[in-house]
Amino acid sequence: MKRDPSGGGFVHLGKDGVIRTISGSYEVVDARRLTSEQIKDILDVMLPTVVRKEGFHGVDGTKVAGHDALFHPAPGVLPERPTEEEATERRKLVQQARAEYLQAKGAE
Repeated sequence: MKRDPSGGGFVHLGKDGVIRTISGSYEVVDARRLTSEQIKDILDVMLPTVVRKEGFHGVDGTKVAGHDALFHPAPGVLPERPTEEEATERRKLVQQARAEYLQAKGAE
């Protein structure tokens, strides 16, 4: 999938069953419709603290039609943009997790 060329952004699985890459400015960069089985496979490897699996029961992303539905989905499908304070806190957490990972990897 295409990603934000600036290196920012994230990947998001929408409640509509579409996986999207989102830029740092919260624009959809790329989108792929997922089957129910593909959605289940992704949810099986995600932590329950990251996603609520019950919200995807019966969802089939292959039924999402049209460019607008993929790249400009209805309200509530994409996560809300965080406030500047929330974004700063998230960046700190990501940096901390990255440092812990690199430290653990170096200890191997």
